Amino acid sequence: MPTAAQEQDTAATTGCEEYFQFCNTISISGSLTAAATTGSAGKGNDCATWAAGGDPRILELPFVVGAGESKITVALTRVGAYQGPGRYELAAATTTGLPDTFPSIEVAGRTFSNGAGSTTVVTVAADGSGAVVATGLVELASIQVANPDPTARIDFSMAWTCQA
Repeated sequence: MPTAAQEQDTAATTGCEEYFQFCNTISISGSLTAAATTGSAGKGNDCATWAAGGDPRILELPFVVGAGESKITVALTRVGAYQGPGRYELAAATTTGLPDTFPSIEVAGRTFSNGAGSTTVVTVAADGSGAVVATGLVELASIQVANPDPTARIDFSMAWTCQA
């Protein structure tokens, strides 16, 4: 059994305190580069229940706020018709069922999300761990950036482990 000091050292090394449901490792490349590891809360379910299959439902992915030196925020990502562990290629629009939501990423005060040519793939394992990989996210207008760079693109990946 680890001591309290050992647990603090582990949390400091990984960036994920044990009370967080998810431990997220984020990487951004392209027009901006950034990386962070941080914990995030879940929806109160244990990992297996959160990832379990069944009738199609919305699965909200881990939400990150202000992580790392670049203050990375990852919001709004969801699988609209989640049916259980597996690979999901998100669709920007759908004519049936519940819509997916592409990741909305804020990094260094700039906001990026889905645009022409963007793709996002989500993978979820039965133990609740997983990853989201998005390519070609475009810069959007935001409170801090009224005129986004029309050529700005980022690729984003976030892997998480479920700790609860």
